[in-house]
Amino acid sequence: MKYLRLLTLVALSLPAMLAGTAFALPINVTVATSGSPGDWTLDFSVTNNINAGTAYFFGVQLPGPDITGTPAGWNPNTWPQFNTANVGGANITYNNVWIDAGGVSPGSTLSGFEVLDTQADLPASIPWFVVVENANYTGTDYFNRSGNPGFQSAIELTSTTPLPATLPLFAGGLGFVGYLTRRKRSPKQTPAAA
Repeated sequence: MKYLRLLTLVALSLPAMLAGTAFALPINVTVATSGSPGDWTLDFSVTNNINAGTAYFFGVQLPGPDITGTPAGWNPNTWPQFNTANVGGANITYNNVWIDAGGVSPGSTLSGFEVLDTQADLPASIPWFVVVENANYTGTDYFNRSGNPGFQSAIELTSTTPLPATLPLFAGGLGFVGYLTRRKRSPKQTPAAA
């Protein structure tokens, strides 16, 4: 019974620990959040999992355009906004966009794509796109063309609590389960007869 409770706690805590991560595409985009309501900093990272080609064009859709950080060599001013429907993607206008001829090479991750979000709460979902050049991609989950494939998805944020803050909550929950288990196993004390 005690292992069932522990397993349940771990299963319920795992989604909160993984919040802000997107999986399953040849390109992965994650976000680290910091700040407080009305002053959120979102730091996006792009991981290129394609064997060939460099990720050179990246954007996210947020309530407003407010780029505050850019990796070296990337330009946030070439395309103030970009709608991927023009090249076969979904009809989404991304309003925080970066471009770089050097890009993110295969097997690499680049962070530092920072945006300020002045909303009280973080958005539940952040759409993103990445385009890769010279890829000769053979999958079917892209838009545009195989030599210059584009990928779209969204980062699902389940909480406005930044990821590192969830770890103490998880540890505290495990400690509480341990306390309850130990308490149940202790023999009952009976009052001494007078």
